Amino acid sequence: MRIPNAPSGLIKEAGYCGRSGIIWTANWWVALETISIVLKEKNGNRCLPIVIGFFEAQAIYLRLNRIVPPRPFSHDLMVQIVHRLDSHLDKILIDELNADTFFAKLYLLRSTGEEYIIDSRPSDAIALALREGAPMFVNDDVFLKLEN
Repeated sequence: MRIPNAPSGLIKEAGYCGRSGIIWTANWWVALETISIVLKEKNGNRCLPIVIGFFEAQAIYLRLNRIVPPRPFSHDLMVQIVHRLDSHLDKILIDELNADTFFAKLYLLRSTGEEYIIDSRPSDAIALALREGAPMFVNDDVFLKLEN
């Protein structure tokens, strides 16, 4: 399992996504065939490590490195569909931790003001937020569960 153009071992990416929310840090453990992304609070010290799948990691990696694939990937297609439906991704929220699995929500906003909340895997939500420049949030209860 290799991310394109990624050397073996630990690769760190860091940056800021969105108008508000959190700073993200991505740690790619390619040599161990485990890929994780660590989200860090914008104005705090709490971190949220999430193990993600190869394809989601690839989608995130390509976006972080401004690599445009010759054809749209699934996350690019999802963004196009959302826009064609006269909507945009307003924010994402990682809202639950249950049995060592994180859950997230996508908040879509239509031009009419209607809001739609859609269940999502955090890795897909992050990949979409990076494409849309949408803020990423984590429910405080998730951090509390991690601490215990």
